[in-house]
Amino acid sequence: MTKNTNVIFFIIIVILGKITGFGKDLLLSYQHGAAELTDAFFIANSLASLFYASLYLSVPAIIIPYYTRVIDKLNDTHYQTELYSVCQSFVFLSVILSVSVFIYAESLVQLSFSEISYDTEKTAIRFLKIISLTFCFSTIVALFNALQVVNGSKFLSFIVPVVNNLTFIVSLLIFTRASEFINILWAGLFGWLFLCVVNAYYSSGLISFKFIASFPLFTKKSLLVVFLPALIAFYIEQINGYISIFFASGLGEGAVSVISYANKINLIVVSVFMVFLNVYIFPKLASSRFEKQGEGVEVFSSVIFKWILILSVPLAFILYIYAKPIISLLFERGEFNKSDALSVASVLSILSLSLPLLLIRDLLNRIVFSFENTAITMLSLMISVAIHGVFSFYLSREYGLNGIAIAFVLSAFVNVVLLFIFLRIHFDIRLLNRNLKDVIICFLSLFLSAVLSFIFFGWVDIGWVLESIFLCISYLMFLYFLGSEEIRIILLKLSL
Repeated sequence: MTKNTNVIFFIIIVILGKITGFGKDLLLSYQHGAAELTDAFFIANSLASLFYASLYLSVPAIIIPYYTRVIDKLNDTHYQTELYSVCQSFVFLSVILSVSVFIYAESLVQLSFSEISYDTEKTAIRFLKIISLTFCFSTIVALFNALQVVNGSKFLSFIVPVVNNLTFIVSLLIFTRASEFINILWAGLFGWLFLCVVNAYYSSGLISFKFIASFPLFTKKSLLVVFLPALIAFYIEQINGYISIFFASGLGEGAVSVISYANKINLIVVSVFMVFLNVYIFPKLASSRFEKQGEGVEVFSSVIFKWILILSVPLAFILYIYAKPIISLLFERGEFNKSDALSVASVLSILSLSLPLLLIRDLLNRIVFSFENTAITMLSLMISVAIHGVFSFYLSREYGLNGIAIAFVLSAFVNVVLLFIFLRIHFDIRLLNRNLKDVIICFLSLFLSAVLSFIFFGWVDIGWVLESIFLCISYLMFLYFLGSEEIRIILLKLSL
């Protein structure tokens, strides 16, 4: 295939992954609504993420820069052995976590969510035990994917969410009753096992499967000082998500599901970006660092930063303004009633404000990781999570789920500001200064297009879909006239 064909193919796969992921949430809400069963499912997932996701996310953050740095030396037996040992260390940790969560699932649920009902608690315990069994398989898949990405093969990385989502959807269609829901989780386990086998087959030339009695991830200082802060940073990030679920669990039946559904809608765009970030952008950042030092990283990340602003700012505004009709259109059917839709829409309208912040945060974190310095990310996350917890505690009492959403947005804003400051101080990367003009153009274009839309649609009502399209077109028009180089370059290429 040609380069353009490859790009189109991968974009289709990513979109398919997001469509199936969204379809999974739609089907779940249709069959089970926002009730005890879905609360238990989201609670089990939040605890699994809290104790394991940090390790899973650390895999590309550690393996990609390390493998990029030593790839030319892999004919040396020493480097081959060390790479195998590092991967082996990740698998070893995942097994320990899997066994620990499985054994102590009951205690974890009871200690973490003391205010949920007895039935919800017991269901969540059963779900968590099954989910914990996937830890080892998903770690192996993540390791293979990281090695494949550095070697220029990205297909299987894109396929992972598609397989997982389709497995969930098919099993959800087969096991429709609440009493059968546990079978869906077993199907998910076998989905990870299938991915593990496929990735092992296609990665057989990249890494050895023999056991090596060495764990440099725990003993070699140069690796430990990168791995440990990364692990802690990602763990703190999971605490950020757990905080929302924790405070929601004390607001009555269905509250956990409401905030989870709203968060899933908000994170659809973030998850798409994360795929490109780990598979395309992050490896390029790592190679730019070694080829051109900090200058190469700043130039490349500036382009990504500007496109994040251009695409995410109007999308966040549309979600904020039209949250109610969007949620009603997508979810208000089956067991998901009008009251559920209004609750989710109210939370989503607030969470949507964090969308550009989350995308920028993830970019800035990967810039830090490309320099193999994870302590900065850890520190910024610790501060932002503390803010999230404190504000959630006070605001949830006054504003319920909306208060938790406000606290999340505030913590995301603080996180981004701190990362900008740390990048400037430690690596002399002035991403905000370099692109300040584009930031102003972006928000000014949104403001002008919003004013134009409100004036026009104050007289004519054409529905939220056409209004959103009008807003986007006028936004792009103002971007062009105010001098956005990215829009002008795209229009120039389209005209050729």
